[in-house]
Amino acid sequence: MTKFSRFSPNNQLKGYIHGYWLLQTSNVPKQIELVPDGYPEILFVRQGALWYRLGNSTTWQRFSGCGMLGQLGGQFQIYIPAYSEILFVKFHPWAVYPLLRTPMHLLNNGIVELAGLGLKQEWKNLSYSLTCAENIRVCCKLLNRFFLEYLNTPHSVSPLLHFSVQTIFHSGGVVSLDQLKGQLNVSHRYLQRLFKQRLGLSPKHYARIIRVKKASINMLNPDRNQPLVQIAAELNYFDQSHFLKDFKSIVGKSPTTFLRQEREFSPEALAIYLQQWVYS
Repeated sequence: MTKFSRFSPNNQLKGYIHGYWLLQTSNVPKQIELVPDGYPEILFVRQGALWYRLGNSTTWQRFSGCGMLGQLGGQFQIYIPAYSEILFVKFHPWAVYPLLRTPMHLLNNGIVELAGLGLKQEWKNLSYSLTCAENIRVCCKLLNRFFLEYLNTPHSVSPLLHFSVQTIFHSGGVVSLDQLKGQLNVSHRYLQRLFKQRLGLSPKHYARIIRVKKASINMLNPDRNQPLVQIAAELNYFDQSHFLKDFKSIVGKSPTTFLRQEREFSPEALAIYLQQWVYS
């Protein structure tokens, strides 16, 4: 059995951190296929390990310790052995660069050891404390204390990036680069550079990911129960074939296959799963 739990950060951190997530496996390992969602994450392996690869063509890589999972450009697979426990910190997209001060495009499509990105000893100390913590409540207190010190200070979260991401979210990814730079009154080149450095992807690619992710959420939401053609129309796809092509290029499978596999979630697990994102 796999258990997936969410915990809220300190109120002062909610502009930076969306939530803490704990993934636990019992005597059965778990393989998860992550759909790009636009949110970078830091992860801590409290027990066991995990293996990961991008798509189906790359080799599996083992990871333990603490690492940064940056923006994903396509399907990302994680294999978690039995009796493992992984703690994730899901950040709002504009919040990681002020913490790490590392060009975010260098962290895409993989897991990078945090001890190599600055605050080296601090990350090692935090990882050790989380591994030794007796339960998840203690872990959350440790995380709150750490991020309050390093995030809740006058770091330079870019107002332009914050506004841009919120605009993309509110539109469900249906916003053009021309519309975005027109609202911001900045050049195409500046906006591209801002997104690449502080978020990791171009504005166009990022909006495309959010559009597909929004579609996947609508597909799984039992309260909506809409046909694919209606979901495509709501997200301003010219026709269903364009939607199918876009979806498969990001998710790595057709909407029908995705839906069949993801509906293996229990209603309780699905409810938790759908709480992971704020796109409106």
